[in-house]
Amino acid sequence: MHRQSHKMPTFESAERAEGREKKNLIEFFSACKERLWYYGKEEEAFYFEQVRDYLKEGGTLDPKQAARILGL
Repeated sequence: MHRQSHKMPTFESAERAEGREKKNLIEFFSACKERLWYYGKEEEAFYFEQVRDYLKEGGTLDPKQAARILGL
C-alpha cells in the first residue's frame, strides 16, 4: 500500500502563504516606486505608490479595478 508522504495544506498555511505573497507584492511596488523616483520618474513612481497603498489597505489586484486603483 502506498503511503501519502506529504501533508495537505491547511487553511492556516494557505492564509500564511497568501499573506507572504501580498507582503512581497507590497515590497516590490515600494522598491519600484523608490527606483523610479531616484531616476527622476516622479509620475511613474506615483502610480506604483498608488498600487502599493491600495494593497496595504487590503485591496487585491483585480484587472477590472485597474483604473480605479491607479486613481484615473
